Amino acid sequence: MSDEWEGIRPGRRSVPRLADLDADGDLDLVVGTEAGPPAIYLNRGSRTAWAFELAGSAPDWPAFSAPAFGDLTGDRVPDLVVGGGSGGVQLYLGRR
Repeated sequence: MSDEWEGIRPGRRSVPRLADLDADGDLDLVVGTEAGPPAIYLNRGSRTAWAFELAGSAPDWPAFSAPAFGDLTGDRVPDLVVGGGSGGVQLYLGRR
């Protein structure tokens, strides 16, 4: 077991999730950790040859974030539900 994958070192208690965040047809990566806000990595490669690049973080999400993506509104855009270690849930509706 390794704490690193594809050059990404998320730290302990990571919660990785995949979703097409930039509507380019491949999956991007969001990683929640115990250390602070989740990191957002956009896939600059393809569906079969990943090349994740750090695009930033989500500073308004809590530490110990556990993101979950799904199309809650039926518009084919991923929506996001985030839970944190101290409880509570945040909902973000996707838009393009």
